[in-house]
Parts: sequence; C-alpha cells; structure tokens
Amino acid sequence: MQKVTKNYEIIRTLLNSNKKSFVFDSIINGYTNGQIYVNDLDKPELYVVMDGGNFVLYVGGETDDINEYSKCVKFIQESILTKELKEEFDDHIIISYTSETFIKEMKNVFKDSIVHESFKSLYKYDITKHNQKSMNHELCDIKLIDQELLDSNLENLSELKNEINSMWGSLKPFLKDGFGYCAVTENKLLSWCTAEFISSKYCGIGIETIEDVQGKGIGTTVATNFVKKCVEKELIPYWDSWLKNYPSVKIAEKVGFDKIEDYPVIVVKF
Repeated sequence: MQKVTKNYEIIRTLLNSNKKSFVFDSIINGYTNGQIYVNDLDKPELYVVMDGGNFVLYVGGETDDINEYSKCVKFIQESILTKELKEEFDDHIIISYTSETFIKEMKNVFKDSIVHESFKSLYKYDITKHNQKSMNHELCDIKLIDQELLDSNLENLSELKNEINSMWGSLKPFLKDGFGYCAVTENKLLSWCTAEFISSKYCGIGIETIEDVQGKGIGTTVATNFVKKCVEKELIPYWDSWLKNYPSVKIAEKVGFDKIEDYPVIVVKF
C-alpha cells in the first residue's frame, strides 16, 4: 500500500464510492488528522483511510486480484496497528469495510483480535428543504462555542475541549474553521454539538449531552441550532451513530436527518 500525499483527483472516484467520503474530503483538505493509502498510485483499486480523530479505519474498493485484499489487510496489521499507535491512542480500533471479501480476509488475519461486530447508521440532512428556526430551551441557554465560552470555568468544559482537541488537534483551528453550539446553565455545560470532518461542502457532527439531563430535549435543541448554522454556511451535515444508540438516532430523526445507510464495522484489539 502506498500513501497518497498529492494528486488526490486520481483517487476521488474510488473514495466517492463510500458514503463516508465526506470524512476523506476533510482529511484531504487538512481539517482532520488522517492518512490515505491505496494499492497503486497510478491505478488505485483498494484504499485504506485512517481517521485519526475518531480512531476509525475505512477499507474499501474492488479488484479481481484476491491477493491484493490480503496485502491490504496485512498492511493494516503490520504498518498501521503498531505499538506506537496503541501508545498514542488506544488498543482498540473500529474498522469499517465495504465488501464480504474484505471481512473474510480480516477475520482470517484478525481471528483472535476481533472483539465486536456491529453496525453503524449514517444520516444526511437535506439543506434545500430546511425550514426550521432557531430553538430555545426552558432549562438552559443556547450559546455559540467561541473563545469566551472556552475560556470560562463551566463545569464539564474539559469534556468539550477534549472532544475538540481530538478532532481538530487543538482549539485554535476549531475557532478558525469550525463552529458549534452548546447548552449551559449558570455554571454548567449540559450539551454540545460541534463541527467535525468539515470541508467546502460537508460537515460531520459531534454531539454529547451529560447523563443528568438526557431525555429532556436539550440535545435536540442544540442540534437544531447547529443544523441551522450549517444551512447558513451551505454545508451539508452528516450524522453518524451506532445503529442501536437509540437516543442519538432519535435526535437525528427528530431534527430532520434522513438515514442513507446502515454499514458494518468490526472492533479489533491490537
């Protein structure tokens, strides 16, 4: 496998076959930490994309040469899932795959390391049909995430900062190119929704609501205001969730997102 560092246009068609290509666009544009590898720089058929923000690997593409799949998975095992990566991030990683050939090969290589098989759900919002107004909530104030808020001493602020840092590398690029909304009381951060995987056309969403106030509509309120900002910026937002994360799915559907696919993933310990 060869790392792609330039001439991205030659791999666009290959990457765009994956509905998570908005993640790849963000990596290519330098907003998200990650790397892209293909089996051949001149005639790419298979790809491996490392999303360093959410710690997810995407593998995909098709080829008639079955040995290429084996080489691809071996590359993941030997060159990506290293001791150094474990020390820097974690010893578990999510791998999203697009074909039965890939999962068959991964089950062969990682037969003693796969700890979980599941599905995730991907949602997309049609900004051309947006007609919602900003929302308020009786239990809290809805605020834009800006420098003043990040400099405050709100309870739970460290969790928001950790999420921004993991996806953007630091607070500075988020304040420059990202955006987000949060729900606050006088001294506590209750919920937040932040831009992830941003590019010129698309935007992913990171959302969290503290356990004490879940189920009260606060997450829905924050997400609604976030989507309104996406519409203003002419960015198409995506919502990615575990299939059985029912509270997250409920918010996505309530705000107006449409499901575009359920896709399989495995969790590998290395």
